[in-house]
Amino acid sequence: MERYLRILLIFGGGYFIFDGLLHLFDIKLVSTSMIWPESAIAYGSLINRIYASFVFLAAIFSFIIQKDLRKYKVLVISSAVWALFHGVLLFLVGAQDYQQIFKD
Repeated sequence: MERYLRILLIFGGGYFIFDGLLHLFDIKLVSTSMIWPESAIAYGSLINRIYASFVFLAAIFSFIIQKDLRKYKVLVISSAVWALFHGVLLFLVGAQDYQQIFKD
């Protein structure tokens, strides 16, 4: 079981680095640069950079935790509880019909 968790943490850390790079260099905002106003692009860029910073922190934690799972057992369990809460929160937010809300 520890081996699979260790592999999952290494894979997750790699994913976090990739996701952080996407946000750090505003790759997701490229398609909106001609449509959105400059203020929205600037705000989106700020949020992307803040998000990238936290994702890089998660990557660092993933790589450190996988080295000694027993030492960081409390952190792994508490992170799993938070991930469940976060997943439910994202599911509830995703149930909104944003096209209807922002149609005007």
